[in-house]
Amino acid sequence: MNPADSALAYLRSFDAHRETRWFAASWANPVDIADSETEPWYHYLLEHMRGSAGVTGHQSSQSDYDMPDLKAIQVVSPTGAPLTTKLSLVRLSDGLFVFVSGEGEVLETEIGVWAEAIATALQKLSQAHPQHGWWAVLGPHPRGRGRMRPFIGAIDLDLLTLRAAEFGYRETVPISLRGLSEVHHWVPVIVNGRSVGYDWDSASHAAHRDLYAVAALLSLESGVCCSVGVGRSG
Repeated sequence: MNPADSALAYLRSFDAHRETRWFAASWANPVDIADSETEPWYHYLLEHMRGSAGVTGHQSSQSDYDMPDLKAIQVVSPTGAPLTTKLSLVRLSDGLFVFVSGEGEVLETEIGVWAEAIATALQKLSQAHPQHGWWAVLGPHPRGRGRMRPFIGAIDLDLLTLRAAEFGYRETVPISLRGLSEVHHWVPVIVNGRSVGYDWDSASHAAHRDLYAVAALLSLESGVCCSVGVGRSG
């Protein structure tokens, strides 16, 4: 049995297709999408369906598998549009297989709608993901506040820029029950960055990874544990 037939056989036994009468391969299978790119491709596909087909939402049934050939099955049912067909994704070790299905008569027009969405999503996937700007403020952890060696000047790390703030803090911290205290001085470090992703939710994972790597490096340099005070996108 070839991979496309295997994918279809798995799909026919999936619970979400108990009432399905027909399946159509709306695109050459397997679709040329790496496993790591499935999520952004799926995002672009739904984005196209919202804009061109009037889809306002969708319901999805998904199961993951740990089999030599079968990895995952997902069935997408659009809502808010006059579409009666579903899109089914089958991830095999041989690639991603995509089918359109229906419970009544074969609807060539709806197959065409899905095919256009698949093509548009593939085209967007082939383009470079946009960069999303963000900023954050780093400072010493409250337990180490005041003993941080000041960060001076600015550093440009391509997609990241670090600079010392133009202001500092002077804090009095109690150190004993007898009223003794220490005066701590520290200057925030402002981080501006750009992270690549198909949307901010995707890019934010890379942003957090880069930000906490910078915090770790500053901790080693200053001798004090640095933490994130605040951060924003845009």
